[in-house]
Amino acid sequence: MRSEVIQLLNEMPPISLEEMDAVRLMNRIDTKFIIPTERFEPFLKKIKDEYFVQDINGKRVNNYHTTYLDTPADDMFIAHQNGKTDREKIRIREYVDSSLTFLEVKHKNNKGQTRKVRTGIKNKDHFRIKKNAEFLHSHSRYELDNLFPVLENNFYRITLVNRCKTERLTLDCDINFLNLETRKEEAISDFVIVEVKQEGESYSPVREIMNRDRIRQVSISKYCLGAVLTNPSLKYNRFKSKLIQINKLTNKSYGYTF
Repeated sequence: MRSEVIQLLNEMPPISLEEMDAVRLMNRIDTKFIIPTERFEPFLKKIKDEYFVQDINGKRVNNYHTTYLDTPADDMFIAHQNGKTDREKIRIREYVDSSLTFLEVKHKNNKGQTRKVRTGIKNKDHFRIKKNAEFLHSHSRYELDNLFPVLENNFYRITLVNRCKTERLTLDCDINFLNLETRKEEAISDFVIVEVKQEGESYSPVREIMNRDRIRQVSISKYCLGAVLTNPSLKYNRFKSKLIQINKLTNKSYGYTF
């Protein structure tokens, strides 16, 4: 992380992890954007007076590790690839700096709303226990016995909250993927994934800036992005236009030849 970005974050008012509980937004509408890394600092300058920054024990850039689960037939990935509007992602998310690990279910319905439920677990290597099976049975269409770790990622996240505490903004950078089936790795340092999380379509300073700067939405999850970049056997026609959009923004060549 560049020192100029750290300096900008240090100029912003902090919000604690405890205060963040009031802005969890477990039922929400998510909107994603991609910003090339060289435009990230100017972007942060534009928005820094509108937001608090999450501070965990003095750290404003936090480390996350995720393990995505899927079926042997890649049903969750295929649901995204086929454009199903009612779909799920199941993951084990490690909040490294706060020493917390959760088994999480994200369900997106046909109205574009995302609902997240989660349960605390000991660590990512000990998730096959009765309590977690019961949790998934209650909150997911998938059963734990039919799920397997398929993809890992590690990244750094900045979390911002607007002054009204009605919106969360996550800024994910330095994303590294490891495919647990192909063993292929992919590192992304050329762009930042910006995600706006709101309970409705209320005013957002970030959305206004994105519109003004002509930065279009990119609807692709980190799971799907990592999967298509590390597993050439997957069909990913639906994501080709999104990879082209990312490559135009970053002047890179992510993805396989198409």
